[in-house]
Amino acid sequence: HTAYRRQRQMCIRDRGSVLSRAEFTTVGDKWATMNGSRSNHYAHQALMNAWKARAIVAARQARCEPVPEPVTITATVHRVSRASSDAHNVSPTIKACVDAAVACGLISDDNDDIVRALTIRRGPIVRTTDPSVGKDVARPAITLTISTAPEGETL
Repeated sequence: HTAYRRQRQMCIRDRGSVLSRAEFTTVGDKWATMNGSRSNHYAHQALMNAWKARAIVAARQARCEPVPEPVTITATVHRVSRASSDAHNVSPTIKACVDAAVACGLISDDNDDIVRALTIRRGPIVRTTDPSVGKDVARPAITLTISTAPEGETL
């Protein structure tokens, strides 16, 4: 079963203007990667659909509201170990979570006019309770932070 950690939405003030931000964490079972499912398109698409469905639930549970556009997005990748890895290799998983943000109405679209920047960074390991083994286990997770782009930022 999917668990969610650190889900919130907030509005912060910066020098008199209101900057809005939505943040939610999606926990999955297996990454959709750039390398992982080249040979089986259907299995890859099923994995993408599962991440998108989980992200929709996570955004709704976090009670996220639409963010004024244009926006910047930070995707924090929570790996299952501290081993060396390429955070950008899970960009299909990130894409599924961004698609969920569009489906939930947090942003109207994910084109370059609306999403001015996408930053991928490494985050801490996320541990959730696995009922089948009765203990905490590390799970793949993505925290998506969507923020209003600073004024004056153009393409």
